[in-house]
Amino acid sequence: MNNISHYLYQYPQSKNYYFRFRIPEKYKSLLIKDKKHFTSTLKTADINVAQYLAIFIKSKIFKELSHLEAKPENY
Repeated sequence: MNNISHYLYQYPQSKNYYFRFRIPEKYKSLLIKDKKHFTSTLKTADINVAQYLAIFIKSKIFKELSHLEAKPENY
């Protein structure tokens, strides 16, 4: 697997892959305080599709987080 594989998780009872992402410390203050991870099912058992989706989701999350960081406090 390539370096994106550490974002993928598979529950023992499931064939599907899940995307699990630890929220970086610098963004926790902008989001829900008690959340440490974002987890979502990828609804696929194909590792290649799961890796592609994980790359796509990760890029979208970082894009959104950078937009949140750029906004003024009282936006």
